Amino acid sequence: LPLHLSPAGAHPGRTVVLHHWYPNCRAHRIAQLRFRARIESRLAAMTGNPIYPAVSEAHPAPAGPDTPLHVLLVEDNPDVADVTRGFLEGFGYIVHCTSDVASALRALRMRQDRIDVVLTDMVMPGGANGLDLARRVRQEHGAGLPVILATGYSDKAQTAADEGFPILRKPYDAAGLHEVLADVLKRAGKRRVA
Repeated sequence: LPLHLSPAGAHPGRTVVLHHWYPNCRAHRIAQLRFRARIESRLAAMTGNPIYPAVSEAHPAPAGPDTPLHVLLVEDNPDVADVTRGFLEGFGYIVHCTSDVASALRALRMRQDRIDVVLTDMVMPGGANGLDLARRVRQEHGAGLPVILATGYSDKAQTAADEGFPILRKPYDAAGLHEVLADVLKRAGKRRVA
């Protein structure tokens, strides 16, 4: 898989080409995205010019007032959290990360006026899962704070969908995440994502 990177302002022909093979496996896709982000960051630091990933160009930041929307990301897998955070920041969101239901509830209490949407994994360690968190958020904050549940398990997804929670199917990519976020924020009356 060739990856061509051209730093902004570089002389013609000064493109870094990286060849690497990744099998069709979610863990390797995550590694690929993290590797790409590290290369882009290092090239930007060396040249003094930012390198904008294609996802940022394809999905601009949220439209509306100057202040960006805040997402509470609840994900216990650090690799998935890193990639998802990168997608969200690429869209222009401010991301707050937690890894379990208890810390997510604490974060919501501390930042209750600043969180615009919660994106949570369905399966998490401990006694509570993402659906438990979604129910609690709905009970304490009402429909004004939407919760998106990410899962690859169809039985759990059906239960959440039956209760009216939006589902993000795993594995997801930037486009899939963007589509679900745009729909959820639009229905909640929040600023639309372009």
